[in-house]
Amino acid sequence: AGKPAIGNSIDGVRPKEVENAIAIFRCMTNQDKLDNEKINQFVSAAMDDDNEIMGLFIGHFFEEVVKMDGNAKLGYQLAAHNNSSMGMKCLADMLATGRGCERNMQAAFEWYKAAAEKYEKSACFVMGEFMRKQNPNLAAYFYCLAFRRGFEPAFERIQQLQL
Repeated sequence: AGKPAIGNSIDGVRPKEVENAIAIFRCMTNQDKLDNEKINQFVSAAMDDDNEIMGLFIGHFFEEVVKMDGNAKLGYQLAAHNNSSMGMKCLADMLATGRGCERNMQAAFEWYKAAAEKYEKSACFVMGEFMRKQNPNLAAYFYCLAFRRGFEPAFERIQQLQL
């Protein structure tokens, strides 16, 4: 009866994004070595696609699989600029540590703040860490947001605050 058609979405991912991700995996896993020309073609296509899911895919692929942080930053930038809280948080992590880019704590802070405003749990925790000494009440607010979203270490920080 043939292959089933991809439905309208798979867990909220649009078919075009699924097809793009599948094509990238096929291209990059066909051989034991990575084909840099094909990688560059797919990165270019993903950037042109202008969506958060492809940006996150590119970011995670380059950061976790091939350990090319400079390219990972580009993917996370695409995701962040397309309103992805996870993309914002990952980009902030890279800026805070200087992985794949020059370390920039002010830019990292701004991206953590943007991700926390979208309730990304680990970004909320980091904002609590930033605010801990200068504004304990605001730190408690961010820790509570993080904890309510399932970030367990935030509970210990709430207990440590002396308000």
